Amino acid sequence: MAKSRKVPPFELVQADCIDFMKHRWGKTKADDKPHLVVADPPYNYGEPYDVHDDKMPWLEYIKWIYKCLETVNAHAIHPDGSIWLFCPDELVSWVDVHCQEKLGWYKRSHIIWYYTFGVCNSGGKNFSRSHTHLLYFSKKKS
Repeated sequence: MAKSRKVPPFELVQADCIDFMKHRWGKTKADDKPHLVVADPPYNYGEPYDVHDDKMPWLEYIKWIYKCLETVNAHAIHPDGSIWLFCPDELVSWVDVHCQEKLGWYKRSHIIWYYTFGVCNSGGKNFSRSHTHLLYFSKKKS
């Protein structure tokens, strides 16, 4: 009978994601890294997060997103792993090209999640988005 792996307990961590990934998985054997990463980064819409600047200049925001994805690729994903990435309209093309061309990931799917809640923004002066993009990549083609 095969020995079952013990699943670690649920864990909630408040930390800088880049520092956390490097610390948590940077020196971990490849086989012990996560097989699935789900990333839903802030969309840079000016939301009031605790210490995160959610209204960065555009190029600074793009560089930050790239750095997060590069850290996942280098430290926090199994060699056979996959990633689901949530993206807003403004970012989806940039991230799609970066993941395929720079990181060498294989695109599996592009889903547009349509939702029916939150159709008016917090100021009530305009409509807000009712969809987001989900990009699905794997590190290997097969």
